[in-house]
Amino acid sequence: MVIIYHSNTGFTRQYAEMLAKAEKLKAYSADEAPAGLEEPVFFMGPLMAGHITGLDKTVKKYKVKGVCGVGMSPASQQVMDLLAKSNCKPLINEVSSFLMLAVYRMFRLVYSANPRNQNALFTIPDTVSQQYADAAMQIHCANALSISKGDPAVDMEKIKDLEPLMVTTEGLSKAYPLFASSLLNLIQNAETRVNYPGQTRK
Repeated sequence: MVIIYHSNTGFTRQYAEMLAKAEKLKAYSADEAPAGLEEPVFFMGPLMAGHITGLDKTVKKYKVKGVCGVGMSPASQQVMDLLAKSNCKPLINEVSSFLMLAVYRMFRLVYSANPRNQNALFTIPDTVSQQYADAAMQIHCANALSISKGDPAVDMEKIKDLEPLMVTTEGLSKAYPLFASSLLNLIQNAETRVNYPGQTRK
């Protein structure tokens, strides 16, 4: 199996390359994939308006056996926009890797619910996949935290200008008049799930 991807902003390409590295597969952009490819294809593309960009053309050219739409909720989009404002590539990479691994873990969890699903899709054994992915997530989280606190680990660059990362609820409402509430609701719901003992309700 090989991975073919269509990417507009670069995030789908990054996810495809990370998945290819983790599973020891080849990854090609849709424009660079070899003609006449006979191997089964796992396609990845941006999810826009309920449609995966580039899928129709790829299905006509290759033997597509699996599909992944890369999309974001409105709240996730606000996170990625804030990351972009940091103009710090290591921070963007670490956060993106963390989120990708979270999706990978939940996909494998749900996939494994049906014992008839073949583990041949993966190269990491199911018995250790969650633990290994969790360990990798903790490393990416630690790296991202070190950057955000101004003391980057392993020679990563600092955020050069913190001013664009200034966030207020008023600013969010102006920038995202339709979706700011979804992020605020996400924060409230997430903290309710965490159930921190010292938490107080307003």
